[in-house]
Amino acid sequence: MWRSSDESIISIGEAKQSTVIIGNSFTGTYGVAVTAVKKGKATLSLYDDSSGMVICSFLIKVTDHNFISENVVEPTCTEQGYTTYICECGVSYFADYTEAAGHSYTAVVTDSTCTTRGYTTHTCTTCGHSYKDSYTDKLPHDYTTTVTAPTTKKMGYTTYTCTECGDSYKADYTLAAPTISITRSSGKPKISWKAVTGATKYYIYRSTDGKTYSYLTSTTKTSYTNTGAASGKKYYYKVKAVKVVNGTAVGSAYSNVKSLFTTLAAPTVSITRSSGHPKISWKAVTGATKYNIYRSTDGGKTYKYLTYTTKLSYTNTKATAGKTYYYKVKAVTSATSAATSAYSKAVYIKAK
Repeated sequence: MWRSSDESIISIGEAKQSTVIIGNSFTGTYGVAVTAVKKGKATLSLYDDSSGMVICSFLIKVTDHNFISENVVEPTCTEQGYTTYICECGVSYFADYTEAAGHSYTAVVTDSTCTTRGYTTHTCTTCGHSYKDSYTDKLPHDYTTTVTAPTTKKMGYTTYTCTECGDSYKADYTLAAPTISITRSSGKPKISWKAVTGATKYYIYRSTDGKTYSYLTSTTKTSYTNTGAASGKKYYYKVKAVKVVNGTAVGSAYSNVKSLFTTLAAPTVSITRSSGHPKISWKAVTGATKYNIYRSTDGGKTYKYLTYTTKLSYTNTKATAGKTYYYKVKAVTSATSAATSAYSKAVYIKAK
């Protein structure tokens, strides 16, 4: 069995198998686990279990570890540095810690654009770690405009293009302005125009002085008769083509202006005698500047122009006594012959 001369220096552990050779002689296979407890010297002896004789002895000297610095790890931006010390017996430890160096950042500013926010990028020159901060708002677009005029087949529009980023969109859609004409329908103004591509309706504006226009009505047709227009009055008209784009009514420019003097109302004539001569009378007709008088001597079959007057009555002083005469009157304006009224109803009387 194995014994230590000083258990406070070397302690004996579990016996194990091993081969012991003393000199040139093989003596057997023995084994033991020993533990160095502290510095010092002690004799480790192997005794024969039967006779108690010492088979062999070993002087064991326990000394301090002989640590050698094997590896120095430099600090990084985020990790401490340290040194690894290793003894020849295999025991090792870490020491001589140094603080992490910390990041060394450089800053690069990325300016804002129309489409992206600006920011600053911080990048460590040592380890490459980076982060962004100091964000700035996007810049407004710097748009230039190109106007495409409407045609009879296509709507016009404005193209907005950003000079910085190239962003582009179309807006401000416009329709071609109608070209109107005007005629008379039962004495009332009738305006007409060709359909405008893209238009869903038309706004009609009217003026009585050719200067100030008011919205009158709208229509989906390509003509409009102003049946409510007063007789014997001049009206001015212009039209806009309209289309609803994204919920908003988009109107064209105004059309050309057309005007018309409405047909005068036919006078309402009465007849009496003045000193035996036929005398016809009527009330003033709005817009009339004179009145044309027509006469028939064949029972009202054939009428001929007799004369005109600016007054509201006429006495046929040259009528022959005993003869029956028929009369009709038309209201006339100096503005246009086209506005002349229809004939009044015929009246007749026998001259005396």
